[in-house]
Amino acid sequence: MKRILKNKNGFTLVELLAVIVILALIMAIAIVSMSGVIDSARLNTTKNNALYCIDAVRSNLILNNRLDEGTYYFASSLLEKGGTEFAFGGQYQYVNASDAPSGAAAIGSKIWRVTGNVTCDNSAPGAFVTVTADANGDYTYSICLPTNSEDDYYVSGTENEISNADTKESIVKIDDTTE
Repeated sequence: MKRILKNKNGFTLVELLAVIVILALIMAIAIVSMSGVIDSARLNTTKNNALYCIDAVRSNLILNNRLDEGTYYFASSLLEKGGTEFAFGGQYQYVNASDAPSGAAAIGSKIWRVTGNVTCDNSAPGAFVTVTADANGDYTYSICLPTNSEDDYYVSGTENEISNADTKESIVKIDDTTE
């Protein structure tokens, strides 16, 4: 028994510090890697929500035998999968039937067509898709998704711009005109 007590082998302070430093480096690398993955996931979620909204509006217009150029506000109930949470904070703002913009023509119960100039920022009464046609008859869909985020974010861009976006700044804007 005495022989065991005399052999007190253990780690020195330098060895313990070396292990702690190595673990700290590994943790730092992991945290940096995870933040990139999280940002990428948020961007992909934002893109998917915007593209889903465009697709829902397009489908609703086709089902109602309407595919006119114009701006179409839509209700969140049009989106069967939800699409209410903005990945970078806050919620998307949609138009309810009782809050449809003045002069809006109802197309079905979940979508309203507005004529005139509509700007995309957080002063918009809700989310909308703008449909335009070129000389060949090809349609372009652009979306505006305002949010109630503290930073006054809104998502805007054409269907192609959104699907090809590789950075948040290419489709997510900050409205600095609201107070």
